[in-house]
Amino acid sequence: MLYVEEHRLYSNPRPGALDRTLDAAQRAVELDATSQLANRAMAEAHYFRGELGSCRVATDRVLKLKPRDTSTIAMAGLLIAFAGDWKARKSVVERGVAMNPHHAH
Repeated sequence: MLYVEEHRLYSNPRPGALDRTLDAAQRAVELDATSQLANRAMAEAHYFRGELGSCRVATDRVLKLKPRDTSTIAMAGLLIAFAGDWKARKSVVERGVAMNPHHAH
């Protein structure tokens, strides 16, 4: 997740932040396929690489791993929306708000 921040914030002059992001996320998922954080890193890696289909697959996996975690739901809703699926985003966000109407969103 630090590598994706390198890309987002332009904080490392070294090229290849998104390649490092995907490599690290893949290693993390290989080590623990049930890790919500590893799969979230994978979703973000694919999103920033412009691989929106793969991002959606990883985002769906994250939601299945942590279906009641409103922070996870908020992150998934953002990625789904930014990937262009506003209808799906609405259902994800509504689910999160129903679970925790006082979440800082």
